[in-house]
Amino acid sequence: MNQESRKVRVFVSSTFHDMQAERDALVKRVFPELRRRAGDFRKDEG
Repeated sequence: MNQESRKVRVFVSSTFHDMQAERDALVKRVFPELRRRAGDFRKDEG
């Protein structure tokens, strides 16, 4: 399986100001954790 087929892209869009807390949580907590877990997965492969 080539590297391109293993990429996961996430796009979050909201113009509503009441969604700011959710966007902040994604950026500060969720996305870094996903990157960490993906890094762990890559280490296990190679």
